[in-house]
Amino acid sequence: MNKAKFLKITMTYFLGNILTKILTFLLIPIYTKYLSTEMFGYYDLSVSVITLVIPIIFFQIWDGMFRFIYDYKEQKDKQKIITNGMLISLVGCVLYAIGIIGTQIITNKINYGLYIYFYGISIGFQYIYGTIARTGQRNQLYMVSGVINTCINLMCNIVLITVFKLGIVSLYISQILGNFVQIIIIEYKLKIGRKIKFQDLSKNLMKEMILFSMPIAITTISTWLLTGYARVIISAKLGMNYNGIFAIATRFSTVITLVVSVLQMSWQELSYSIVTNNNKNRYYENGLQRFYNMITCGTILVMSITQVIFDYFVSNEYQQAKEIMPIVYLYTAFNAFAGFLSTQFLAEKNSKVTFYSVLISALTNIVIIQLLINKYELLGVTISLLISFALNMIIRMYLLYKKYKISLKKKYILFSILIIAIYMLIYYTNIKLINLISFLIAGVIASFIFRRDIKEILLKITKIVKGKLIV
Repeated sequence: MNKAKFLKITMTYFLGNILTKILTFLLIPIYTKYLSTEMFGYYDLSVSVITLVIPIIFFQIWDGMFRFIYDYKEQKDKQKIITNGMLISLVGCVLYAIGIIGTQIITNKINYGLYIYFYGISIGFQYIYGTIARTGQRNQLYMVSGVINTCINLMCNIVLITVFKLGIVSLYISQILGNFVQIIIIEYKLKIGRKIKFQDLSKNLMKEMILFSMPIAITTISTWLLTGYARVIISAKLGMNYNGIFAIATRFSTVITLVVSVLQMSWQELSYSIVTNNNKNRYYENGLQRFYNMITCGTILVMSITQVIFDYFVSNEYQQAKEIMPIVYLYTAFNAFAGFLSTQFLAEKNSKVTFYSVLISALTNIVIIQLLINKYELLGVTISLLISFALNMIIRMYLLYKKYKISLKKKYILFSILIIAIYMLIYYTNIKLINLISFLIAGVIASFIFRRDIKEILLKITKIVKGKLIV
């Protein structure tokens, strides 16, 4: 594996994403203090629907752009990918507007329709511009613009929620402003709009990109039938207030998502760039094992510290979320690892595999969640998601081994199962001191396993601070 390159990319994303996630995490006390569970539940449900709709109507073209740009070396050829991707995105904007207006006319149940429209558009183009920055090797620009996005989002949330008392409208406005500022920064630096040429438009290229991206977009539907569907069922059968509690629980799991998003973006760049390398399977297997170890350590770390800090972050109205946190962390880890597995298939332009595995898992979730939700409520929902995400992960691991002979070492799998089970038992003792000690032990274990990586990262961070490393 090109370890130096991987660490360099990872460090850049980490510095940007860790600040982003920390600032977002700090909003939890404000959300739980100023927003009712029902209010926050509606916002979370609307965002869940947006995350389903946007990739579909935009054909998730940013994934197609990211993959196809690596097929070309000349900048003018790469620009053709961007031009055609932008046109497809504009079509998506029109389809999104038609969809919202049509839904409102038919159902008359969409609240804050204008905010929801611009929220979705801002998300779509943030993906597009972020992809262009990353494929242009402008990772530092991507990182800095993302941090600015988060800071604006944070400040607007605080002011609009606590001072102007705008409720959930604050959440929409803050996200929209942050996203568009990030888009403007990237546009200002890269002058993307000026480079778009109508003569570069190609029906065949657009068709090829869409055919690659559509299975991924359809996979989004199946993925939504997991967590997104869960939110709909919770809101319908238990009430919007329960969805608010569930939403706060998933906010805590963003700590795991941080590790995942950073490593996956880094690995995506590296795996796409080595797709023609004769030793690529060895690279993939090494990367897979390292990621598995990281996700295991991350899960036990956040699980133990949550028991210690939860009561200080969350108001009494949301306390029920504490009961389901370990299961939420565990299914988040399963989903994260499944996502990392999909990178290997996408690098080979085999996007259909990810669709089939998620579809099977989604159908499983629909069945199990109906059986468990009435009796076990939120616990039943999280157990259903745990089983479904585990199934998705197992299917992809099996297919990866069958097709490319890439697998994990069994001893690491058995060790991770044992240690996670122990940490779940410790969590449910509800004794903060024991959980704090277990957190420190997990930190020592993780530091030992990744001691060489930590040393290299610290050295590179020192160089960045001194202005000696150009990313």
